Amino acid sequence: MRKQVNAARRRFQRNRNPILIELYKQKYLHLRHTYSLKLQDAKLNSWREFLMSINERNVWKKIYTNGIKQNFMKGIEVSGIYLPSGNCTKPLEETTNEVLNRNFLTDPYSTDNSFHRMIRAEASLNYVANLDPPFTMSEINSVIENLKCNKAPGLDSISNEILKQVHRMFPNLFSKIFNICLKLGSFPRCWKRANVVLIPKNSGLRIPHLDNLRCISLLPSLGKCLEKLFVNRITWFFHNKKLLNKAQFGFTPHKSCEDALLYLKDIVDEGKKKNLHTVLVFLDIKGAFDHAWWPGILVFLRKAGIPCNIFRLIKDFLHDRSALLSLGHVSSSRILERGCPQGSVSGPLLWNLIMNDLLNRLSYCPSCKTIAFADDLLICFQEKCPITLFNTAQNTLNIISNWSREQKLEFNPNKSKIMIIKRKHVSYSNQQLYLDNALLETVNEIKYLGVILDHKFCWKNHIMYLSNKCENILRGLNRVSCNTFGLKSNVINMIYKQGIVPFICYASRVWGTALEKKINSRILRRIQRRILLRVVRGYRTISYEACFVISGFPPIDLHVLNDKKFKDTISKFMFDTKVLFEDLPHPADRLPIQIIIDANSVDDNFPLVCYTDGSKINNRVGLAYVVFHHGFELEYKLFRIPNECSVFQAELLCISESIKWISNNYSLSAKFLIRTDSLSSLYSLRNIFSCNKLIVTSHALLKDLNNKGVDVIFSHVRGHTGNLGNERADWLAKQATNLQVITPMILSKSFFKSKSRDDTILKWNELYRNSTNASLTKLYFPSILHRLNNKHFLCNFEITQFLTGHGWCPPYIARDVKTFLLESLTENQVISLGCKIQWPSRSPDLTPTDFWLWGYLKSRAYRGYPSTLVELKNAIRLTVAAIDGDMLYSAVMGVVTSLTCLLPCGGGNAEHLLL
Repeated sequence: MRKQVNAARRRFQRNRNPILIELYKQKYLHLRHTYSLKLQDAKLNSWREFLMSINERNVWKKIYTNGIKQNFMKGIEVSGIYLPSGNCTKPLEETTNEVLNRNFLTDPYSTDNSFHRMIRAEASLNYVANLDPPFTMSEINSVIENLKCNKAPGLDSISNEILKQVHRMFPNLFSKIFNICLKLGSFPRCWKRANVVLIPKNSGLRIPHLDNLRCISLLPSLGKCLEKLFVNRITWFFHNKKLLNKAQFGFTPHKSCEDALLYLKDIVDEGKKKNLHTVLVFLDIKGAFDHAWWPGILVFLRKAGIPCNIFRLIKDFLHDRSALLSLGHVSSSRILERGCPQGSVSGPLLWNLIMNDLLNRLSYCPSCKTIAFADDLLICFQEKCPITLFNTAQNTLNIISNWSREQKLEFNPNKSKIMIIKRKHVSYSNQQLYLDNALLETVNEIKYLGVILDHKFCWKNHIMYLSNKCENILRGLNRVSCNTFGLKSNVINMIYKQGIVPFICYASRVWGTALEKKINSRILRRIQRRILLRVVRGYRTISYEACFVISGFPPIDLHVLNDKKFKDTISKFMFDTKVLFEDLPHPADRLPIQIIIDANSVDDNFPLVCYTDGSKINNRVGLAYVVFHHGFELEYKLFRIPNECSVFQAELLCISESIKWISNNYSLSAKFLIRTDSLSSLYSLRNIFSCNKLIVTSHALLKDLNNKGVDVIFSHVRGHTGNLGNERADWLAKQATNLQVITPMILSKSFFKSKSRDDTILKWNELYRNSTNASLTKLYFPSILHRLNNKHFLCNFEITQFLTGHGWCPPYIARDVKTFLLESLTENQVISLGCKIQWPSRSPDLTPTDFWLWGYLKSRAYRGYPSTLVELKNAIRLTVAAIDGDMLYSAVMGVVTSLTCLLPCGGGNAEHLLL
């Protein structure tokens, strides 16, 4: 049609006849208007088709990251950057050189002082220590199997998928290569070449600033595997020798951001109870990972006494590294002299070694407690006297400043802040702190590890931060979803459940108690209701209670409080189920289980076969194993564990008990076969880095049996397939549920999660039933369980209107229509199913059937778009005059169909509404 419009335009512009020109003009304008409408419809239809094509699998990559969480925008191609001087680079050669000079620093000898020269000399000395054992096949298999397939390869273009396939074809190839590297202390040079990719930190800028670029190093996959192997060895060594400071929470096993924040909260709360003055100092290291000094790292490793071959491998890893940056047709390379590559496996560990030296020094400072998460350093000072407090803080900052000069690091005074936990009637205006002769700014609010901290620790600012963050996501949702079209309901449900709720509940153990105040809970409930309106596709006049129950999501404050309670409970019990990292055996001493895919044809090769099984019947958990010797039952044993335990725990405990039996009777045979119908247990036993007590104990027993020349093989057998041993073990496990003696065992995580969910539903149901709102919704869902029991219930625009009474015909408008109908009809008439028009002789309150009939009449009356009340009255009277039973039949059947769909969903009280 575009060709027709262009032709009409040319005909109109070229015509010189004054009579025809007006005709051609009108024809052109008509075609252009028609074309613009069709173009608009085509764009809208294309947008609708795109939104309908989004499902639960592609929503995160296709629209959430670059559509909902952020605005739609094209990818940024870095061709020029702004320099600190304000100038912009134009040639690509200048851009690449500036980026490399800024992020990959040199380490000239001319800047060294006497201390630096001493450290360099010590790092270059010959190092003699014990040798670490070679990398085992189990370590290499675990590292390669856990490689993620969606990672970008390095300059060699060998992806992780290719690496896994080559390892399956030649299982011993990589073992020989990696162990030769360990023996020679050589890290191949081709694995140390990095392909640098620029990622702007703020994607909203068309031309990014030099300080706003993050350089990610893409390294070869084989080099990453070798890094993971020696990183696992070093991590175990430092934890086993207890050389790492406990104040480091970043990149540390069994620690997280939430643990660091909780530790900070406990420090501040304890200071308030003891009536102490508290000052928090937040320090930022400028370009921390890029400024790591290699000689200092090597000296730390020497002093720790790590194995000699591991030390030589790391020393060569940090030598002769290079980086390549390509922009367009221009490529520039740089020899690296310092820094931990961002994108490498060993970068976080090497940085932790640098920070460990500072944390050890600060542990001797009085009235000082430190919290470190990678390069984020927080120092907490507490004293009874404010003058003594600031003097102590200044002395500690001087120690930190001296340490930074020793390690050739530099703190950023503009990003380093101090926050004072103020007390009443105390002035701190004259107190100041300096770092490297730069005054540190005092703030009342700061963002630390994703949480907004304020000087009162009341958490209201953090709640407002969460509300604003949800507001931005809501704007994105409004772009891709509306009441009549957009993303599917199940997709929006998943976005809310997996994309919004997790970041709201982040660090709930720290700030969750603030939601016990109504003023704080209202802030989150307000934004939650607006988001859930996109889920249920309802009008904004819907009440909180109706919105929550129709969507099936509880009020967010209840969810956060119960999430806090769940995490507190888990933190108390889960430590009893795990082995501390420092108590784990050496990675080379942990052998994974050997699994036979199909053992039916090789049963004769194993004189002793042990079958295990776990069962849960009538809320009782039992387990049993039975041993067969040449096909005859030799021995069996039954156990019962607490009812709150899971079947997985029963299966894992049963396998562990069977291994103990073999350990006590290993003299009967040199080969044993353990068969189970639990694949999850077998996969868990294959993980040599697991900290589960049962798994670690099983690995230790298997290692001991292997040293004695006894082989224990595992295999999977399908349950209930007629296998004699499996059926016998299954029957014994069911009998074990009747035992009176219960074997003690820590309750499962799933039990506490289920209990927390039940508590949330109970509190939610109480609020729902006591509320005076959502009266119409309560007719269909009298309680929360009526809604939650229907797990496949999905809302749409029409059903939400029907369930809430809020729609294009609100009740107050329907009452106006009712008044107009009374003026036009006789009082003895009733509107009923397919009958002639009559009027109901019952209470004036509208039922859902009336609601839909009045809405139907209103839609017909508004077809002419009346602009005044008089026109509306006339339209209604004309509509009423044309009404008969046949006309209303289709509208009534729509109501009947909706109710028919709702009745199986738990709306048992809706039947009488049809009458």
